[in-house]
Amino acid sequence: MATVKNVTINDSVIKIPASGSNNRGTDSLETASFKYNESTKNTEYYTSSGSWSATSDGSSLRQGLVLELDARQYREKNYRQPLLGAWTWRDGATDADTFGRNGAVSDNLINQQVDPFGNTSLCWGSYPDTSSNADGGWNSSYRSVDPRRTYRSLVWVRKAASTDSGTFYHGTNGGGSAVLRLDNGAAQGNPYWVCDGIGGLPYTGTASDWRLHVSHVLPHNYSRGNVAHPDTGVYTIADGRIGQPSGCNVGRDMRMAASTSSLRQRVYHYYSPNTAARLQWWQPRLEEVTGNEPSVQDILTNKINYWNGPHALLMNYPEYNTTEDAFTFEPSGNKHVKLSPSFGYGNTVSVTAWVKTKGAGDGGYHIICGPTQFEISIPNDSGALRTGITNTAGTRYVQNDGSGVNDGSWHLVGFSLNGSVKKAYIDGVEVGSQSWTGNLQTYVPARSIGVFGQGDTSYGLNGYLSQYNIYNRTVSANEMTALFENERARYGV
Repeated sequence: MATVKNVTINDSVIKIPASGSNNRGTDSLETASFKYNESTKNTEYYTSSGSWSATSDGSSLRQGLVLELDARQYREKNYRQPLLGAWTWRDGATDADTFGRNGAVSDNLINQQVDPFGNTSLCWGSYPDTSSNADGGWNSSYRSVDPRRTYRSLVWVRKAASTDSGTFYHGTNGGGSAVLRLDNGAAQGNPYWVCDGIGGLPYTGTASDWRLHVSHVLPHNYSRGNVAHPDTGVYTIADGRIGQPSGCNVGRDMRMAASTSSLRQRVYHYYSPNTAARLQWWQPRLEEVTGNEPSVQDILTNKINYWNGPHALLMNYPEYNTTEDAFTFEPSGNKHVKLSPSFGYGNTVSVTAWVKTKGAGDGGYHIICGPTQFEISIPNDSGALRTGITNTAGTRYVQNDGSGVNDGSWHLVGFSLNGSVKKAYIDGVEVGSQSWTGNLQTYVPARSIGVFGQGDTSYGLNGYLSQYNIYNRTVSANEMTALFENERARYGV
């Protein structure tokens, strides 16, 4: 049993002397010392620079999040999977599954760009040629709908160059029967909510240029005349709603016909003969309005990346366990989460997960995330943390570090990569490191949570998973400790 001297308690602050300083009578502190600030209601940690940093409000520890999955938020939000989303987009492609390109191959490119929140993630860009016709964007596939229901179409758009040339379109088509105008009930075979010249969009070259366009298709028996849905509008993160769609040929919204059976989304850059003009789009959605979709405010604050969101799909629906406040995964791997092939990260990336095993994993491993290009797992025999990442040359860097994770208790596990060193962490403590060279593979087609790879029903996680985060930056050792301290009470650790 160790005795710690010179511990002081003042204004709800517990200060623990640094290692080796117990008898010096100094105020030097261990780097990972924590306090609870009663005025701000935040847990704070003591940094190596000699200051306290707030953590529990999430402001400092949420920077660089490109994927945030939390079972508690799923329980609270219970978001439905949208009919259309960007999870099929991949870096370097010119179209995607359920997204048919508008224009030529050369007019379209999906690649990493700055998104509305200042992160780097996949955006779809237009690259006009010299002819005045289709210059980029997509026609989505038709998705089945119920004409008695309301549906929402939205997309982020920004002008990505100073040149003003061409028109931005956001529209739909009705299958089975055309959608109808709200003002006079006329059928519309070519309906758009927006058809504006791109000169109306700002250009500063920053994330502030992004605009969120939200429009609706209302039920066939909608009876409020030419009154749009209250959420229809154009939004910015800074100012909220700043205006309404231009109306084009349908007014702000439209409605179903009784025989409308499907809808698609149409997003275009059109009629630009100037090759310098550019539009970019991010995170389109087409979905039924039920109350289980993210609110516009959730979208504007980037709170939609839960278990059913733009980057994650529940496969065979892992059961939500109310006692553990987590999803239950099974050894077969049949129940898992399918992740989008690409996220917005480069050679600096960090991953964290709260996990609890409940037996032996299948095939000798509990797979938290796979496949080999991006692996976090727990070997049955040692209960170590196994981390593996692969560079673009095909060299895999894998290492087992630490122990005791396979003990039926909750643990925070993860790793960070700073471009040259991969570090593994268990419960906020570094347990090993490994040198790294090359460039990280960011496009991993089979990446999944709870199974080794999509379609691979073996090497599954036998246990619970509650939180899973991917960052496009290197999470520091102090921050890993803070992440653990901030959440440990939730898991009884």
